[in-house]
Amino acid sequence: STGSGIVALTGARAYGAEAAAALRQALDLLGGVGSLVRGKTVAVKVNLTGWPFRSLFGRSPGETYVTHGDTALALAQVLSENGARRIRFLESQGVALPLEDVLAAAGWDVRALQAVAGVEFENTRNLGTHSSYARLAVPDGGRLFSHLEVNRSYADADVVVSLCKMKEHATA
Repeated sequence: STGSGIVALTGARAYGAEAAAALRQALDLLGGVGSLVRGKTVAVKVNLTGWPFRSLFGRSPGETYVTHGDTALALAQVLSENGARRIRFLESQGVALPLEDVLAAAGWDVRALQAVAGVEFENTRNLGTHSSYARLAVPDGGRLFSHLEVNRSYADADVVVSLCKMKEHATA
């Protein structure tokens, strides 16, 4: 079957306030997020790759190959303002460090994120802080697997947002 969807594209020439305004504009064009997130746990899956983080072409990791911290902060503020109960930043890292430490190494302003109501962090590497995995059934029964076992933080979310970084890979 073919699905339909709405897409909003906005532009910004810089991170910070300009990117935050563009994110807000895009979400407004989509009809807002209040009815989707109010009172709910929102998992924000970020895109961090390439540990240890290094500059590329004289630019910071957030400007080149990982999700920029300003984008994450802007999203957290919008989600909080729209009544999200919990905003959980999630990522599975190849290094067994608290996600806050990984985010700081990527150049994120972790203190600013922590100041936003409801924000939490979890490195979903393996079990993370949980004692067991969650088993999620594949809705149509699957073609190869009938279920997936994932870190519980993803299954415990009411809403999952993929906050990715549009980029090209060197091998593409």
